[in-house]
Amino acid sequence: MAVPLWFRPSILSDYLPTFQSAVADSVIIPTVSTLVRMAIDRHASWVQFVPAMLGGIWAVVYFARQGTRWDWNRHGSLLLLVSVFVAPYSWFPDEIVVLPAILAAAYCCADRDRPLLVFGILDAAALVLVFAVIPVQSGAYIWTTTAWLGWYLFATRTSQDQHELVSEVATS
Repeated sequence: MAVPLWFRPSILSDYLPTFQSAVADSVIIPTVSTLVRMAIDRHASWVQFVPAMLGGIWAVVYFARQGTRWDWNRHGSLLLLVSVFVAPYSWFPDEIVVLPAILAAAYCCADRDRPLLVFGILDAAALVLVFAVIPVQSGAYIWTTTAWLGWYLFATRTSQDQHELVSEVATS
């Protein structure tokens, strides 16, 4: 934000009327954030940003807990998947950004002799929607970010990692 603000200090106040008048309830954006907005108040577009704010807080805590042990190869994939999971606006084609995390999880499966069948089923289901020419704004793709995150956790965690993850979440 610093660079655009340097060149145009009024950029935020210029954008605010657009943000306030945006009508997000006329389009189904296939995100968890949309589900939250629909559950609380369909017309309150600000609600759609709550998951992103919570995700940002989680990311700071997650990073701080790792401290000097932070490894982008190990921790960055989960951070990437969570950021897409909580994104207020995202479409199925945007999910290509999670490809590094998916590849990391596939590598873990191969390394631990775990089958890739679950991922194959999830991927095939998403591709069926694409080849059936289902519009991305239909809401049919709303499950995909949850599926990629869930599959990643399944593929990369050992039973010890899952126990530590549950303990970490419980203490947060």
